Amino acid sequence: LIFSNPRSSGRRNLTLTLSEDGGRTWQPIAVICRGPSAYSDIAFIAPDRIGVLYENGEEGNIYSRISFRVVEL
Repeated sequence: LIFSNPRSSGRRNLTLTLSEDGGRTWQPIAVICRGPSAYSDIAFIAPDRIGVLYENGEEGNIYSRISFRVVEL
C-alpha cells in the first residue's frame, strides 16, 4: 500500500509512505513537498515509479499551484 498526506499540522510536509504489511505499519519513503501542501493523488507510471499530483503554495495561499512529481521506488 502507498499513501500520501501532509505529515504535520497545518498541511505541511506532504509525504509518501509505504506499508508492506497490509497497513499495520507505515514507512516514509519520500517528502514530496516540505512547505504548505494539501490534497494529492498518486498513480503508478512504471513498475518502479510513482507520480504524485498535489496542491501546494505559499503561506496564506496553500491552493495556488498544482504540481507533479515522479518518485523512484
